[in-house]
This record gives sequence, C-alpha cells and structure tokens, in this order.
Amino acid sequence: MVLVFARTSRFTLTAQNKFRALYVRHATNSATKTLSKLAEYRKPIIYNALVIKELAKEVYIKEGLRPPTMSEISQVWSNLQSFGLKDLKEIGLRDAARIVIRSVEVFGFFAIGEMIGRRSLIGYKD
Repeated sequence: MVLVFARTSRFTLTAQNKFRALYVRHATNSATKTLSKLAEYRKPIIYNALVIKELAKEVYIKEGLRPPTMSEISQVWSNLQSFGLKDLKEIGLRDAARIVIRSVEVFGFFAIGEMIGRRSLIGYKD
C-alpha cells in the first residue's frame, strides 16, 4: 500500500512539474511577445514625448509660468484658513463667474483625463 501511494504521489508530482513548466513557457512566450510589441512602439513614443516636452517648454516660457514663492503659498494658506460662510454672501458677480469658470475648467481636465484613461469617448472598451 505504501508503494502505491509513493507511485501516485510521484506521478502527481511529475504532472505538476510538467504543468508548471508548460505554464512558465507560456508566460515567457507571452512576455516576449508583449515586449517585442512595445519595442516596435519605442521610437514613436520617444518622438511624441520629445514633441510634448518642447511644446510644454514653449508654453511655460510664453506664459511666464513659475512655481509659487513661499510668500504666495503662505498668503493663500492664510486666506483659506480665514474663509468663512459670511464671505460667501460678499462674493460679487465677477468673483462668482471666476469660480464657475475655474470649476468648469477643472471638470474639463478631469473628463479629458478619464477619456484618455479609457481610450474611448464613451464607456470602456470590452
């Protein structure tokens, strides 16, 4: 009875090893195919990244963009801390319009990011 068990376990072990080897071979082939596909897109990806970098640099320079200074950060932080509900009643039409425009802008960037992430305008591709 012990011999039968030993033969069965050895057979099972061998079958498991064959399955593992087959699985590893399949995974290796899949990884190789994926990497070869990515290698085909390497040059266009690098080219487009460089174009985007140069475009961003031009916009940065022409718009005069710069990181905020520490005094600007502290000023904004103190304004945010002192903001209350009574200040909402004192907001003028121009300030309200700015808030609405900025909110629509932020939502637009969010929506565009979602579309890029989904790679589709409506819904996810199956």
